[in-house]
Amino acid sequence: MKIGIDRCFSRLLMLASLSTLLLPFTAGEAAAQEELPEVLQPWVDWTMADVASFGCSMLDDTLRCAWPGKLRLDARAEGASFEMEVWLDRATDVELPGGRGAWPQEVRRQGRALVVTGQSTPVVRLEAGAHTLSGRFEWSQMPEVLRVPTSTGIIELSVGALAVDHPRHDAEGRLWLKEGRSGTVTEADSLRASVSRRFDDGVPLRITTRLELNVSGRAREVALGQVLLEGSRAIALSSPLPVKVEPGGLVSVYVRPGTHVIDIDAVLARAGTEALSVPPRSTDVFDAQEVWAWFPDELVRSVELDGLNAIDPERTTLPEAWRGTTTFLADAQSTLTLRETRRGQLDTSPNLLELERQIWLDLDGQGATSRDRLSGTMSRGWRLDYGPGAELGRAAQRGTDLLITRQDDAGNLGVEVRDASLDITADIRLDEGLSRLDIVGWQHDMQRLDATLYTPPGWSVLGGRGVDLIVGSWVHSWDLLSFFFVLIVALSFAKLFGWPWGLAAAIALCLTQGMDDAPRWIWVHLLATGALLRVLTTGRFRKVVIVYRAAALVALFVLMATFTHRQIRQAIAPQAYPQSHATHWIDAALRGAEEMSMAEYDMAPAQSEMAPAPDVQRSKGAAILGSVPGDASKYRKAEKSVQQVDPNAVVQTGPGVPSWEWQSWQMIWTGPVRAGHQVRLWLISPAQNVALTVVRLALLIALALLIIGRREMTWRDPQDGEAPAPRGPGAAGPKMRGGKAAATLGVLLALSGALVPAAQAQEIPPPALLETLKARQLAATRCQGPCISVSHAAIEVDDLDLVMRAEVHAQQPAGWPLPGPDDPLRITEVRVNGQPTHQLRRSAEGLVSVRLPQGVHRVEVRGRLIHRATLTLQFDPATRPRLTTFESDDWTADGIDNQGVVDGTLQLTRQADAGAQPDTPELPASRELEPWFEVQRHLALGVSWQIHTTILRTQTERPQPLRFPLLAGEAVITEGFRVDQGHVLLDFERGETSLSFTSELPIQPSFELQAATQSPWTEIWTAECSAIWRCEYEGPSPIETVRDGLHQPRWLPWPGESLKVFALRPQGAPGQATTVENVVYQITPGERLLQGTIELRIRSSRGAWQTLTLPEGAEVQKVLHQDKETAIRPREGQVRLPVQPGSQTYRIEWMQPWERGFREHFPPVDIGSDAVNLTQEMHPGQARWLLLTTGPGWGPAVLFWSHLIMLMILATLLGLWKYSPLRRHEWLLLTIGLAQHPVVLLVPVVGFFVVLQWRRRQPLPTPWQFNLVQLLLIGLTLITIGCLYGAIHSNLLVDVDMQVHGMGSHSGLLRWYTDRSAGLLPTAGIISLPIYVWRGLMLLWALWLSWKLLKWAPWAWQAFSFDGLWKALPRRAPRQNPPAGSASAPRPMGDERVKGAERPEGPETSEGTKTDGQVKGPERPKGPERPETSEGPED
Repeated sequence: MKIGIDRCFSRLLMLASLSTLLLPFTAGEAAAQEELPEVLQPWVDWTMADVASFGCSMLDDTLRCAWPGKLRLDARAEGASFEMEVWLDRATDVELPGGRGAWPQEVRRQGRALVVTGQSTPVVRLEAGAHTLSGRFEWSQMPEVLRVPTSTGIIELSVGALAVDHPRHDAEGRLWLKEGRSGTVTEADSLRASVSRRFDDGVPLRITTRLELNVSGRAREVALGQVLLEGSRAIALSSPLPVKVEPGGLVSVYVRPGTHVIDIDAVLARAGTEALSVPPRSTDVFDAQEVWAWFPDELVRSVELDGLNAIDPERTTLPEAWRGTTTFLADAQSTLTLRETRRGQLDTSPNLLELERQIWLDLDGQGATSRDRLSGTMSRGWRLDYGPGAELGRAAQRGTDLLITRQDDAGNLGVEVRDASLDITADIRLDEGLSRLDIVGWQHDMQRLDATLYTPPGWSVLGGRGVDLIVGSWVHSWDLLSFFFVLIVALSFAKLFGWPWGLAAAIALCLTQGMDDAPRWIWVHLLATGALLRVLTTGRFRKVVIVYRAAALVALFVLMATFTHRQIRQAIAPQAYPQSHATHWIDAALRGAEEMSMAEYDMAPAQSEMAPAPDVQRSKGAAILGSVPGDASKYRKAEKSVQQVDPNAVVQTGPGVPSWEWQSWQMIWTGPVRAGHQVRLWLISPAQNVALTVVRLALLIALALLIIGRREMTWRDPQDGEAPAPRGPGAAGPKMRGGKAAATLGVLLALSGALVPAAQAQEIPPPALLETLKARQLAATRCQGPCISVSHAAIEVDDLDLVMRAEVHAQQPAGWPLPGPDDPLRITEVRVNGQPTHQLRRSAEGLVSVRLPQGVHRVEVRGRLIHRATLTLQFDPATRPRLTTFESDDWTADGIDNQGVVDGTLQLTRQADAGAQPDTPELPASRELEPWFEVQRHLALGVSWQIHTTILRTQTERPQPLRFPLLAGEAVITEGFRVDQGHVLLDFERGETSLSFTSELPIQPSFELQAATQSPWTEIWTAECSAIWRCEYEGPSPIETVRDGLHQPRWLPWPGESLKVFALRPQGAPGQATTVENVVYQITPGERLLQGTIELRIRSSRGAWQTLTLPEGAEVQKVLHQDKETAIRPREGQVRLPVQPGSQTYRIEWMQPWERGFREHFPPVDIGSDAVNLTQEMHPGQARWLLLTTGPGWGPAVLFWSHLIMLMILATLLGLWKYSPLRRHEWLLLTIGLAQHPVVLLVPVVGFFVVLQWRRRQPLPTPWQFNLVQLLLIGLTLITIGCLYGAIHSNLLVDVDMQVHGMGSHSGLLRWYTDRSAGLLPTAGIISLPIYVWRGLMLLWALWLSWKLLKWAPWAWQAFSFDGLWKALPRRAPRQNPPAGSASAPRPMGDERVKGAERPEGPETSEGTKTDGQVKGPERPKGPERPETSEGPED
């Protein structure tokens, strides 16, 4: 009973496994039924969802969605009410009037309450369309200003039931409720002054004092008293009124009615300033409080502020450029205390370096060469040192070689660096190998480290420790799926064939892990079908499994044959076939993430450049000083000035880097790597790879032979019905064990099928298609040219009322800027096609735009001009009318040409102004300010020491002399400057802003700079210390150490401070100054002479000689330098080549006597020094039969002999076949003659003999089968004859192909490569015979084949004609009923023939005799007398 339950369970488990196999395919079919949408229209909204302005109207090349057309505001003492007209192209947030301190209440739209959100600005969310919003404000006292949306088109203001003719509002959205502007003002004399100060920290401290004067009454002069802070000096003035600035900060202004803004720039160049106080007031015209804005410069220093009350800048009337920083309210006699906490850069940021290493393992594996690429940012140290254990041979910054120097204290080799943005390439020699390696090498931590190891032929990487991932290595190729696969297959082998075979399978699969061409998943199919055949005794399903297993066996044979062939050739000649390793999806994912992070890293600077710069503060240490035209950085000669090398030093050229790429192994670290990080690499040598190949192939072949079982490939289980019954209830017979195995492997096959990803139908369009759709939708929003075109505009002015009527054409919904701005013209109404519109929007420049739908429109604009004698109206240049007419009795218009085109501005002038004021008296001129200068001194310490001095001034209205002191020993070398008693005399002409001169300093261990005191200037010092010197500085901390991407420390000293500069010249490290980077040695041997050529690429840092020793008897034909022939001739067998600094190429051609022989090698050549990348090429010619090659290991390999050995093994196996028609030596000789041809041509030849042998031993039961086989034999015979003739023709007439591979070699060109060579080049050569030896052997083979074909032809004809040449197809006979009373049923047709075919052969049978009533066919043809084999063709 239990056995039956187990059997049922096994069958159910097997069926479940098969159904699991079908799940991925059914899922894929279900998903595939969903089709892509026929049109992309439904995807438009989805693709454009992230474009906030899609579907909106175009204005100034920007899509605008909100059009706040009109705001009506009625302000009273206790509150205000407002009504706002808004048009929205799409749902968006709309700003409301008000803000902190005046928040809108009871906001409604058409009587419905709205949700008001926002922090400092109230906003409501509205859908697309026209909206009328209303609300109110409550306050205890009417505020002076009220914040309104800056883009509001028309503002109507009434205060206390009185309409304000010209409401005052600015671009920052502030609306003045207590002040309006009118065309005529007649008030008593009054003056109110508001003071705001901006402090820009730095050296000197810059103070901008802004006076806002509100004047009424008559024009007059007003003495404001002391306005500037104590100790400050005024250096610049910006004022629309005449202003006098007296010493001590006293200010007088000649005022006239209106609102005027005066800006006075002053400097406070006093060290140790600890307090800033409000100057005393001598008049009561000033506001009680001043507003101070402090803009720190953290580049220069950090300051703590105390003593004043801070205030939110949004609550002040400061201009927008003065906001966003610390703001104070300063009362009279109040003081702002300063406490300096930091000066300059006390500590710089750490270096952020990235390293990419390319490591080439030597061909012998004893050493390695590395080429490092260092990138990133340097901020400190300014020297790169390489650690012990390796030799730094060469370093270059962006292609310019650097001098490698040695530090006195540590003795490490390194280079001086002055470029903050590193791009250094270094060549390093690792003589201790790679088993244990300091992977960083440099004495600096690395933010990112990538390394690629290049291994020569025969070498591979097993794994490593200290590295996160080695792509392609055996250790890192494992994952859970691979481990699961090996475990399941090994357990399956153990279950079916025993535990020893399971262990062998595990070892074989482990040895093939990571090899793409190794047979792996085929084992699953063979094990599963083998297990199924043990439980399926009969039936159609067993036949299906057998057919499937047969196909799997064929696939296994093909995989094993190709894999074995490649593995053997790799073991014999690894230089001919590179090893391949699997690329796991994890490796690809890691590399993809690495590329993505680097892409984001590279895109970051571009994004930062495109981002708008915050208008918050100005930096004296960087922004202002870096933007002045006389900046001393203009004297910098790019990088060459700081990276220049001492001309007397010997710059190292390094050991040279190999140029080959064979097999690469990428090593990846997923995070920063510290200096000194140790890595251990487990390398597999060529000998170890050969041993592993032998074990690998032996195990795979054993497993393949094991899994091929003939007893299982029958239509019926041979043991079915013969198994003994179980002896006990707990016993299970072979079938039960097979059932359990089948169930287990069914689960295995199901899991393998489930691991195959199901095909999923694409439910959405591809991302590329959606991006294209999005791009086209965005492009559709752009107009072809201007979106708005105005064909005609008619302007009428009556007194102060203006009316403009225009015909406007719109390509698509867009905005048309109306004339403005609001200061001269206040727009009151806009009509489109006769209907009032509130779809208006104001720009930052004050121009109001009206939104127009697509089409042609009649636009009417009404407005009111301000009461002035002269007004200027601006028109948008892109949309100004093509034709303009003007009509008025009160005004004249300037700015319309004869064709009626507006120039861009229209100036209106009143013809008569009765209210004009009488002419004002002549105004006094502003007092001249005292001069102030900025001195920039740039120290350039290179081969010679120079100082570049630039002196700038801000006041250029008058000439100005200046006497400037020089340093001790400083000599001015610029022509045109006078020097008197250690001072240079400078004369600034009118309008001249800067003067510059250059001077020289004597080279000395140290010198000192001193900032002048009691002088009208401040100084800026910049030091540019080239790589020749290592500089140290003693004094104040620099404000920055990197400028223009180079190490150029900069100081801003207070008057009286000094800086001492120390300079030390580092000593160069020993190293070679000339490197032979590439050598190509070519020979073409002939019967009497040898043509030789050698080409050298040499890189040198100084002039030298390269001496070559040519072979004895060499006659030089040409010596070429850079492909140009020279007159250099050899002397005593030596050629001396002049080597110039830089890279150059020499080519020498010669001829020498030569005799061909059995062994030939390259003539000895000595190039006079070590070299890298040596390539030797030989053209053996067609007159020699190449047998073997000798020389360096990385060279040509003759693979013909391994191919011939495999064919001979195959011939031997064919000779061992029981029914082989040929003897062993015949198979051997036949395959030798066919060895020159592809293996594919051997298949029909072998098949010809095999099929004929089968034909004569296996009678065919039906005529149609017999005739089909006959036709196939005829075709196979023709193919065989063609193959044999082609072999004879090729062997006797065509060049012999010895299957030469390696280094791009072939039979006509042999190439060897050596990574490093001494002066005497290695010897490479060949072993060959004259070609007629090969021709003679092939002639003998052709004669033998012809003789054998005459012997084999009769046997082939007998086999072909056995049982006839052709059989007629039988006709269908009419069916007849058996006669009544028949004693037995009719016998089936064909029984006699079948039985006759199955009878054993016997010598006693003959043609025409009868046995048991059966007719026998003709006697089979006899083969040669071979007692151990069956019949075959006679010898």
